[in-house]
Amino acid sequence: MGHKKHHYHFHLQKPEDIYNLAMMAASSFSEPEEVFTGIYELLINAIEHGNLGIGSEKKGQLLREGSWQDEMHRRLSTPDNANKMVNIEVVEEQNHCKITITDQGSGFNWKASIDYDICHNRPHGRGLWIVLNSGFDSVTFNEDGNSVTCEIKSERKKKH
Repeated sequence: MGHKKHHYHFHLQKPEDIYNLAMMAASSFSEPEEVFTGIYELLINAIEHGNLGIGSEKKGQLLREGSWQDEMHRRLSTPDNANKMVNIEVVEEQNHCKITITDQGSGFNWKASIDYDICHNRPHGRGLWIVLNSGFDSVTFNEDGNSVTCEIKSERKKKH
């Protein structure tokens, strides 16, 4: 009997769609509750930092002012950002599942961000640390930092 392979594509633009998309994507993994938070963090980062260009310092300022959501929606409505999408690809095989999340931003220095997140205790900006501790066997960024692939390659099978 051959191995079944499922391939799913999703597109994301608005922050209000993140939760449902993260739930759908996580359900492909053997232990969805383990990976959900990591997927959620990656999706929010792809929109706010990637597509909308809200840097970490700016996000901190917006959170302190209580205007983070307003600024995200304002930026989503500008001509430069109105058509930007986050692309999500999920590939599910018998003993392997991976998700690739790609935004249309210019990327970021993920190596420095991972080191910084681990060394500093901040009220925000710990998303990468959360992702790295979300139950994935591997987390791999492309060189530019605008695409990430998370995989579980273990022998655990999806529960039906």
